[in-house]
Amino acid sequence: MTSFVVKAECKQIFEGLGTLVDVGGGNGSLSRIISEAFPGIKCTVLDLPHVVANLPEADNFKYIAGDMFQFIPPADTFLFKLVFHGLGDEDGLKILKKRREAIASNGERGKVIIIDIVINAEEDEHELTETKFLLDIVLSVNSTGKERTESEWAKLFFDAGFSHYKITPIFGMRSLIEISIQKKFKSICDYLAAIKKPVEDVDKQWQLARGLGPDLRTLKVAMLGNPPYRQFGPFILQGSKS
Repeated sequence: MTSFVVKAECKQIFEGLGTLVDVGGGNGSLSRIISEAFPGIKCTVLDLPHVVANLPEADNFKYIAGDMFQFIPPADTFLFKLVFHGLGDEDGLKILKKRREAIASNGERGKVIIIDIVINAEEDEHELTETKFLLDIVLSVNSTGKERTESEWAKLFFDAGFSHYKITPIFGMRSLIEISIQKKFKSICDYLAAIKKPVEDVDKQWQLARGLGPDLRTLKVAMLGNPPYRQFGPFILQGSKS
């Protein structure tokens, strides 16, 4: 099932990536599926020495023994499957800040992929929500970890310096979350949406126009001169007067 989901549903997520590090990836079952489905990706699994010792490798698939709190190899993409729900916010923030620095040093090209549980009581079925809350209780009793709502995930990402995230419910109880560095205004809109205070589309358009500065006139001419965009006419004209 996981193999089918990765190939059929995650093509646009993994296709085109060059290198991927599966942090805390255990025996690498997920990374092996990714490396086989997308041979162009060089996958590395990072986990403790006793976990990865003597496991078979391939041309585009290898293991590195290490502690994720001490060292994570450089890559285009960092994958964390069911890692963060076992960590408190303080430890999670430390790891994400380091990944943010790594991506920034690579010209802001790259992203973090998290496969984990997202509590969504408004959209999930009642039984599913109860199960997620039960897991949260178990984690709180046995570790510093926790299950998080979307707003809690968003706060963690933005506190670490990331500016964009996308959540895709795809693995049963688990979701695939992509986080990256994008434009500041978009990050603000995403954060406000996560805390249920979304920015209206007209306000997004207005801020976009204001940010264009001298290029606003060029946009105005282009949009008013093409019939499909005439509905933006009043907005563009208003923006050009400010």
